[in-house]
Amino acid sequence: MRVNMPITQTERTFPASERLISTTDLNSHITYCNDAFVTLSGFTREELIGQPHNLVRHPDMPASVFAHMWETIKQGKPWMGVVKNRSKQGDYYWVSAYVTAVYENGRIVGYESVRSLPTRDQVRRADALYTRLRVGKSSVSATSTAAYHLVRQLPMILCALALAAGVYLLDDLPSIIMIPIVMVVLGGFLEMRQRRSIRNTLEEHP
Repeated sequence: MRVNMPITQTERTFPASERLISTTDLNSHITYCNDAFVTLSGFTREELIGQPHNLVRHPDMPASVFAHMWETIKQGKPWMGVVKNRSKQGDYYWVSAYVTAVYENGRIVGYESVRSLPTRDQVRRADALYTRLRVGKSSVSATSTAAYHLVRQLPMILCALALAAGVYLLDDLPSIIMIPIVMVVLGGFLEMRQRRSIRNTLEEHP
């Protein structure tokens, strides 16, 4: 992976209304860049055109992020992510990138990247994720993974506890029969709520 040095601890930013736009060929060489991208990058347009797009890659970015991006866009699917870039002077700037394939006659001939200003919360989460990836850890902490599986199993756990309590406390058969019915309904509701939460997360971070 290309390592661009030196780097500084100075952050650059740009107006939320601006979009940094560039296109590349299939080999990631820049074929177009708009004025906003040229200005923020610190390079001249002549220094950018024809160069690999990783010219602006910051060394803090894990290689696995770009591997996932290339795997996605080569299939013709759009990719979105928060990326830390490096300017010519070594300063850094964060972008929310949306990368899509460019087609001609039904074939992919290049790629276009449109970058907007991410929120500070998006930057914070991306920075934490990339720090974990750089040190070889999973993108999701063990605690989060355990909590996720616990929530998924919660309906079954509740059913088991309720059935055990019902059999112990209730004497009449109709009441005992109603317990699993109520628990199935409750379990279905909890599962539906979990699925909605997952769907909302995916929509927020496609």
